[in-house]
Amino acid sequence: MGHEKLLDSCTTSLEKYGVGSCGPRQFYGTIDVHLDCETRIAEFLGTPDSILYSYGLSTMFSAIPAFCKKGDIIVVDEGVHWGIQNGLYLSRSTIVYFKHNDMQTLQSTLEKVTQV
Repeated sequence: MGHEKLLDSCTTSLEKYGVGSCGPRQFYGTIDVHLDCETRIAEFLGTPDSILYSYGLSTMFSAIPAFCKKGDIIVVDEGVHWGIQNGLYLSRSTIVYFKHNDMQTLQSTLEKVTQV
């Protein structure tokens, strides 16, 4: 509260970055902090790279369609979050829902799907 060093740091960050980018980077842009954070995450996980999303829905709307395509069959709980449902829809995959948390419905759905 009122500490000069903290105020200076906040002012410098606001002048450089603005108030933030909480949407897709393709729309709002990528900044050095994103790239640095992705590098640190990848190093921590021991992976070649990582992707940081600053908005949860943009994660579902881009990550799901990146891995699921037309022709895929995806079996999913009907109680899944709206954002995941939309990400699945955007993938153009065939979506087969089973009754929420019902393992018998899941089993019969999987049996039907694998008979095709």
